[in-house]
Amino acid sequence: MVGKETTRQSLSQRPPVGFSTTREKKIRSIEQFNKILEKGEKTIAEFYEKKGRWAKESEGVLRERVNRLKVLSAESAIGDGPTSIPPLTQPQDIYKCFASDPSFRSYVSVRRSLSYFLSEVDLVIEFLTLNGTAFYKILKKFDKRTGLTTLQGRLEDLSQSHPFLQDGGGLRIIRERVNQMLLDMTQLRPMLPEGWEHRKVYTIGSFDSFDLRHRDILIAMREFGHFVMVGIFDDVTHGELNVNSPPTDTLKTRMDNVKRFVDMVFVIPSSDSVPFLKCAVSENDIESGMCCFVQGEDEGEFVGREWVGSVMPLHLISITNEIEVQK
Repeated sequence: MVGKETTRQSLSQRPPVGFSTTREKKIRSIEQFNKILEKGEKTIAEFYEKKGRWAKESEGVLRERVNRLKVLSAESAIGDGPTSIPPLTQPQDIYKCFASDPSFRSYVSVRRSLSYFLSEVDLVIEFLTLNGTAFYKILKKFDKRTGLTTLQGRLEDLSQSHPFLQDGGGLRIIRERVNQMLLDMTQLRPMLPEGWEHRKVYTIGSFDSFDLRHRDILIAMREFGHFVMVGIFDDVTHGELNVNSPPTDTLKTRMDNVKRFVDMVFVIPSSDSVPFLKCAVSENDIESGMCCFVQGEDEGEFVGREWVGSVMPLHLISITNEIEVQK
């Protein structure tokens, strides 16, 4: 009875409706903060679980593809190299046949898929660690504003319930296994024709809004030769080729993005790329077969294709990572 009477007295002594004491405001703020924090913890945990399922399934698909490549590589090794290449004498003809051989195309495709997966999982791990840093900064600011000392305890609880915010958790382990697959790919590389690795590799494009697909193709170009040269359309030409749509990035930004992955970059200030390609490509390389052109399949009908195809091998590669797993 004493407790109820005390409660009645405290209720009767409460401030009018619409007025809150500083202490009540503080309590409500803390309760609201805790709800938001719990929601954030739940959201990032669900994200991690979803990406964990994707990574595990992708690893299975990639391992299966690597195993199929091993079988194909073993079959090719019995015949001392790709079996679909007929007896040829001209380097250009030999290189064209080799690039279309199933064992080589499969090797390039699998290697690209492994590299693409690693890039994506790295982004996920980076996102998780950034969220871990965000939790720390939010909790630290919360203590500073409220005068409480909950930071250390909350961080310890978070490290127990969300350890993946520190190092990626299971995603990091899957990444290590897939990276080992990529390292083992060197043993599955088909025997290359003589002179293949000394070729110069060319391509052209705008490379606007640079993303993983651009990076993926530029890295894959290394499989076709040792020196990679890229022609980039200037801003005006980009607009002409894209229905008067100006590029998102400046020409310098686009060139800087590409240069990180290639040996040389040059500007093409016209929708007709042929005159500029002729200036970039050595006549000696054309005559000796020491050059080729690589382009994404989605841009196979580019201006200048006819000339390119008449003087050097033209290799079209898929722009997708080819991992058939829903993220």
